[in-house]
Amino acid sequence: MMKYKYSTLAVAIVALLSGCGAEDNKSLSDNNNNIKAPIVKGEVTIPALHVGMDAQGNYEYFDLNPTPRPEGNTIFQWRDVNDAPLGNEQILAITYPLLGEQVRFCVQPVAQGEINNVGDEICSEPRIVQEPLGEKPVANDVLIDDLTPTVNDTLTGSYVYDHSDIESEGRSEKVWKMGTTGNMVAIPDANASTLTLAPITEGNSVAFCVTPITDDIPVVRGDEVCSALTAPVDVLTGNAPVAENVAIAGEGFVGETFTGSYKFTDAQNDLQGDTKLVWERNGAPIADATAKTYIAVDADDGTDLTFCVTPIAATGSPTDGAEVCSAAKAITKKTEIAPVAANVAISVESGDLAEAGQVLVASYEYSQTNDAPEGDTLGHWTVGGVALDDCTVAQGCEYPLTSADIGKDISFSVTPKTSLGTPGAVANSGNTLVNGIKLSGVLEYDNTLTAEVFGYNGALASTGQWLVDSSNTDGPAGDLNRTLAASGVQYKIGTRAQGVDAPREVSYEKKVDGVVTVITADAGVLTVVDDYDWAIDDKTSGGTIADARNFVGKDVEFCLEVSGQDRCVLASDNDGVTGGLLFDASDASQRAIEPTRLVVAGTRTWHRPLTAAETTLAGTEFGELPASDTVTTMNGIDWALYYNNVDANKDQANAVLVCRNLYKNAGDWHLPIGTYDSRYPLQTVHGNNPPSEKSDPNTTAKGINESLITSFYDNTVLLSPTTGWPTGNGDAKGHKFTYASSSDGSAKAKGFYVTRFYAYVGGNTAVDKIIPSLGYLPNFVACIENKAAPVTAFNVN
Repeated sequence: MMKYKYSTLAVAIVALLSGCGAEDNKSLSDNNNNIKAPIVKGEVTIPALHVGMDAQGNYEYFDLNPTPRPEGNTIFQWRDVNDAPLGNEQILAITYPLLGEQVRFCVQPVAQGEINNVGDEICSEPRIVQEPLGEKPVANDVLIDDLTPTVNDTLTGSYVYDHSDIESEGRSEKVWKMGTTGNMVAIPDANASTLTLAPITEGNSVAFCVTPITDDIPVVRGDEVCSALTAPVDVLTGNAPVAENVAIAGEGFVGETFTGSYKFTDAQNDLQGDTKLVWERNGAPIADATAKTYIAVDADDGTDLTFCVTPIAATGSPTDGAEVCSAAKAITKKTEIAPVAANVAISVESGDLAEAGQVLVASYEYSQTNDAPEGDTLGHWTVGGVALDDCTVAQGCEYPLTSADIGKDISFSVTPKTSLGTPGAVANSGNTLVNGIKLSGVLEYDNTLTAEVFGYNGALASTGQWLVDSSNTDGPAGDLNRTLAASGVQYKIGTRAQGVDAPREVSYEKKVDGVVTVITADAGVLTVVDDYDWAIDDKTSGGTIADARNFVGKDVEFCLEVSGQDRCVLASDNDGVTGGLLFDASDASQRAIEPTRLVVAGTRTWHRPLTAAETTLAGTEFGELPASDTVTTMNGIDWALYYNNVDANKDQANAVLVCRNLYKNAGDWHLPIGTYDSRYPLQTVHGNNPPSEKSDPNTTAKGINESLITSFYDNTVLLSPTTGWPTGNGDAKGHKFTYASSSDGSAKAKGFYVTRFYAYVGGNTAVDKIIPSLGYLPNFVACIENKAAPVTAFNVN
């Protein structure tokens, strides 16, 4: 027997058992006792693992109940690193296939009884299976009797088995390999001491390899040892290969598919190489006809067709055999009655209606008077009057419907053909209308969306409902519970200018640029037109007026009842709906209701600040914009902030580039900041040229400030309730949009004009270079257009 250098570890299971008498048996059925499942106490362990040993998993069973229950059929499982099971007994035989694998032992304790009797599974730490602990045998003097062989030679390998403990040799493994140094592969079925060199070995060196194995139990494997390589196996000179039984299968008609066949033979069993195939017409090769199959064409009518083979061997010498041709096949044109495609139909793969997300499937019935088999029948879809490419296979051709197909008529056309290519007349299905709902309009606060319904058994858009979640100011994260906002074909997003029936019998202070004015509200019907009006109306109505903040960042859903089921679509998913605010920097397809995009003050047009997502996403309607310097989050949306700094070379900061590149191909947008003194350098780089408020008294920049809430009224209003614009979160500066004077009152005289869109308390544009560590803070960028205001913008005058 082999002498191992270890002792098998066996640790007995320790089970805490209490009593075996009648009283104990009674307690097993007492539900008051079985309140806790059994556990494994302490750790589950396994010994060091070596091939050849029987490894035992060790654990301690424990029952926590007042009267402990004896252990039942506890569940064991050995597993590898991928949790594949290896055994379900407490002891596992460690064999060579496990060598190098990580193995662990798992225990799920089970108590006797039926109530709370199964505990949690606990596993040991994994251990790597090591080599056997016994001494390895060695293969010495591994040799080959002939180091310069030729194909068909028989080689003999030899070796000397050796073991330090004089163990007898078992079934040592022998394998012949071929290749080159460092790139040897085993020769199939070459596992004996001798090897007859087949043609596959030609040009390769050969080695004889031995893995010595003892005859003990368990066996111990030694390391593989290989002989020196032979010289590359030499070519065997013999006979050329031969092509036998060359023939053609197929009827002799134009359009038939013919198949050539042959048998490659070689007297020395050389392997087949790149045998040459060619089809000939009246003895002349047909261009590009070099495969085993050939379809007869009109040019073959009245000719003899043959299939010719030149056998070529991959090994041996010589390699090229003589060309052999089949018997000639006379080809004629067969006259057939044209086939017919009937009952061309379109079905929906699942469901009853053809709508986006469904798949249309085409079908037809082929027939031919003389039962000629069907060939490559052609079929294609026509979508909205546009014919698509032919299907690969006409029968069962599928067309997946998308939202782009809604409202279009779809049909399927079939041109039947026989196997010989005789075509029949084109047959068409009827038109199938793609049911669905299309939305159009602008996904923007105070803009209108329109619904159009196609199909759905004549359902009318006027019966549809528009759903919006306007219950919170959490933006996209709060878009969870959409409720009815309007019914009918159209919906105007939001509540602006819808009026509030309450008299203005209040007075309030309106503070603009440090000047306080007492406003006495007019009596009559209220119409919300600006932030100040909204604030007073909200106060009058007890704080119940919904506003833009409840809509920005949400989506609009349109639902229509069709045969008792709702069909719903989102405005953000409809290509016909433009605009929308981008809020997910990783997904340009995610959009929601945006604030009013353009606001007019005087005769000037202002553009809302952008989100961080809109400055970084490519492929949107916006231009190539610099990423935001930082962000501030309002309504759950990250808004882009920029430092308005100029470096020593007077290169403008990103703030200007946002405006100059605001759109790809439209607009003349500028950063609304000009000159004052050395603190405000000339900021005309990159063509920045905002309109001068000083030169045009009709375009007072403060107009936009007067129409927006400042923190003098409510510093918790972070977005404008009438436009949804971000307005900051600080003191008066935080909400103050314009600045047209200086401490000495000389700013206008010096031609200074600047519109500030502060995001934080202490924002400051009066610096050459922003140094965040000194406390300078970034601003929103709301660009101004240097041309006449459009009539479509929201006018706050």
